[in-house]
Amino acid sequence: MNESPAELLATIAALRSQLEETNGRLAVLERVVRIHTGEDGRVRAHIECHTLAMRSGDSDTRRLGFYMGVHQEKPFLHMFAPGMEEEVRVFKLETDPQGECRVILKGRDDRTKALLKVHKGAGLFAAYTPADTAGVTIQGHEGGGSVAVLDPKTGVPRALLIHNTPPAELAAGGSGHTELVFQDEPTHVTVRLRAEKENRVLVLAPIDSAASVICAVNGEMASMTAQCSAEGGGVAASVVAMPDTGRIFISSGVQGAHAAEAGLELIQRQAGMIIKYPNGENAIEASITGDMAAISLRSQEAKGVFEVITHHGKVNSCTFCHGDGTPFHQLLSNAESSSERVSALHDAELGLMTLTDALVFSTTLHRGPRPLLGLGFNEQGGALTVSGSGEGDGGAILCGGKYGGTLVLSNADGQAQVALDSTDYGGRLNINNDLGFTRISMGVYEESAGIHLNHTGRNGVTAVATPGGGVVMVYDGEGSLRETLPEEGA
Repeated sequence: MNESPAELLATIAALRSQLEETNGRLAVLERVVRIHTGEDGRVRAHIECHTLAMRSGDSDTRRLGFYMGVHQEKPFLHMFAPGMEEEVRVFKLETDPQGECRVILKGRDDRTKALLKVHKGAGLFAAYTPADTAGVTIQGHEGGGSVAVLDPKTGVPRALLIHNTPPAELAAGGSGHTELVFQDEPTHVTVRLRAEKENRVLVLAPIDSAASVICAVNGEMASMTAQCSAEGGGVAASVVAMPDTGRIFISSGVQGAHAAEAGLELIQRQAGMIIKYPNGENAIEASITGDMAAISLRSQEAKGVFEVITHHGKVNSCTFCHGDGTPFHQLLSNAESSSERVSALHDAELGLMTLTDALVFSTTLHRGPRPLLGLGFNEQGGALTVSGSGEGDGGAILCGGKYGGTLVLSNADGQAQVALDSTDYGGRLNINNDLGFTRISMGVYEESAGIHLNHTGRNGVTAVATPGGGVVMVYDGEGSLRETLPEEGA
């Protein structure tokens, strides 16, 4: 070495300065990353910092993928859209200025698409239009909740679905009321449908029109009023129906003081038609009550009744009855579905029900309200259900799906105990406890198979067969991995 003592001292001083700087950085790093060895000999690392940023694995360090941290004692989490020239936050989980949590979803155009937040002590969800304006809001409040469809230009609600129970009514055990409202302007309601425990009201009042319709149901009375006001007078028509009475009125008047012009009143069967046999018994009965028309044909020996009922052209039914009026064969149809029900001639509790619509066909054998055997199919495949004759809900379900079949066995409480199904990759079997929670799962995936056992939901034992051989994993009482056979690295 040809260095002088002074040069050596300078070199040592420089090394000491670099060492102190390195130690200072390590001290700061140790406050962020803590590494310690636990009692089990395993090395663990703990990270504590204010912000955490994750970037893509490419060389461009400008693009963030995930960013979370705490700012002014408020935590936040942001996710960024990939493949963008500029950073666009498409997911934001943060707290608002009031300290409430909120979630914001944005598109790649950096415009809000959805918002989920806590507002006035309840939840609020808003779905946005492509123009970055709220289109639909769903909100909860003390007395219920509401759904609003907003005008994208003005933000005014055009359609509202509201359920509200005032605090006093809620304290008294009341159920409140539900309303469906359509409005053209904030103060002009064109359609209102209101439902309460005893009352149902529908109001149709188009804007810039003198006509309106009010439909109401109060207890056992239903009514509909249609009116058209005009200068100096007006016309109104009303229909009222009660259990034994029906009325139709057409009236005119001024400022609601209507006088009856024409009306039709139906009391019991006074407006009906009856044709009798020579012995005085009814042979044919025809009646009109409200929106229902009925025709009944009776045999002279009173051994059976053939009855046809049409509900305003929407529902049609045909019923065969015993002499005492008990039905034993019923046919029912509407625009969407049809059904047939047949009861045993000497056992009214035993019956067969068939139901079909555009997508589903089913047949059920039942005793009273309890189904014993069911057969049906839909667009997914066929299904067979079998129940025991006891009082419980135990039974079996066999159904076919788009990619395979499924068999489910249930106990008397209706809880699934065994489920066996097939997939494109192999079969699967789940065995549950009496409460319906899976405790044993096994299955096959192509050329491999596995079985998993758990206790109260915690991992117990797992065994799998892989191309490299079998593996068995045993867990402790806390569900943590305890032993592996063969051991790792063996």
